[in-house]
Amino acid sequence: MTTCFRYSSRLNSFNSRPDLFAWQYQPSDVRDLIRRVGQVGRLDSLDLNYPEHFDHVSVDQIESAIKATHLKLNGINMRYPEREFYYGAFTNPDPEKRRSAIRLTQKAADVCRQMGGSHLVLWLGYDGFDYPFQLDYAQAWEWEIAGIQEVADYAKDLKVSIEYKLADPRRFSLLGNLGITLQAINECQRPNLGVTLDFCHLLMADENPAMSAALSARLGKLFGIHLNDGFGSFDDGLMVGSINFFQTLELFYYITQSNYCDVIYFDTFPNHEDPVKECLNNIQRVDQFVEIVDQLKRRNIQVPISQQDGLQVSQLVWEASVCQLANIA
Repeated sequence: MTTCFRYSSRLNSFNSRPDLFAWQYQPSDVRDLIRRVGQVGRLDSLDLNYPEHFDHVSVDQIESAIKATHLKLNGINMRYPEREFYYGAFTNPDPEKRRSAIRLTQKAADVCRQMGGSHLVLWLGYDGFDYPFQLDYAQAWEWEIAGIQEVADYAKDLKVSIEYKLADPRRFSLLGNLGITLQAINECQRPNLGVTLDFCHLLMADENPAMSAALSARLGKLFGIHLNDGFGSFDDGLMVGSINFFQTLELFYYITQSNYCDVIYFDTFPNHEDPVKECLNNIQRVDQFVEIVDQLKRRNIQVPISQQDGLQVSQLVWEASVCQLANIA
């Protein structure tokens, strides 16, 4: 099966194993990280965090670093500085801080445009609460919707998506699962607004990744996919398919069914591994999952799926997986 996926990876992952890389500047310098990401030949896209990756270098310096590789900017991921926004970005009780969060996001949209990107991802992790009675839920919801609408209107030439997460850093996120996030998107009524699904975040929310992808795609709101893996209780960021093999396989079945044709972003934390090799491994895993999906379609798996025949489906999935992995071996 030929896919139209493009691949990107978490830039901060390339901080790991600094002993394996010749740093021109210093470990964690974004220019060096871009150069290191450029060693992964099959990556074609790059995502940056704002303002994190722009704190000590200029946009021009970052653009020069990207041009020295084969990569192109896909988009900007928002990272609201903890010191200013711990009590919320769009839902902060201080109106000046809410205004500051919106201005910061609009500036990120400007940078994304300037650098040729097309996607602005909102991770609103500080919009939430830690204690009972700490948050006026209805008021916070109004602020959240208004902030997202203003940003989507400002960035109307870009895709804007919400990357939801059940918790962390707040004990409860206001936008913590797919249902609540789709409700917010529906209320916002902005055509350029959608959702980015992170595999570990879905597990944390006790969601089935394939179902979340299928329902998001059904509404035309599946704008991004962040791949990783984990044990479900925390944002582990492990290698793709390393823990939940069959759930990852089912996710690929449904995203190929939905004709998702955009970036697969590897949001992994290779703390002890060579990040270049780890990223290549993730890409190879995607290739293998897509091949198994192709086999499943040739075996007409949709027939037992339509009959909700769990036994037959399980056997077909097992046989196709074993067959593909045996061919690789």
